Amino acid sequence: MDQLLSMTTMSSFDIIMLGSSGVGKSSITTRSLDANASFPPVTVGVEYTVKTITLPQSYIKLCICDCSGQDRFMHLLRSYYLNCQGAIIVYDIQNRESFEKAKDWVIELREQVSPDMVIAFTGNKADLEANRTVSEKEADEYAKDFNLIYI
Repeated sequence: MDQLLSMTTMSSFDIIMLGSSGVGKSSITTRSLDANASFPPVTVGVEYTVKTITLPQSYIKLCICDCSGQDRFMHLLRSYYLNCQGAIIVYDIQNRESFEKAKDWVIELREQVSPDMVIAFTGNKADLEANRTVSEKEADEYAKDFNLIYI
């Protein structure tokens, strides 16, 4: 048993969820923990979630910081994202304004944290494809241009 524990490693990463209000950041976070979870209430301020991923001989602990997209909380976010190793920036595929704001977040993080920060650029609400205003091609090209993981 002691030998097994010595072969097991634990890595911890802080991830921040950013995007406009109502794009589904909290829903993505909640559903990543429980696929059957119902829609969470609107986030006010910041909420933390911890998810542990078990791999052979190691564990990855993700500390997910889900930030409100409300403008009144924007001034607080810098203190949260400065210590993060990665970000998930979410936009609503049916809301062009949220897409443009998501692009602003990419620039902010690359300038304020690191030009090499790992960022997942995420189009949400794919179930509402009929109302899409941001094409998948446009988002994919943007992600490639800025070396983002596109989901």
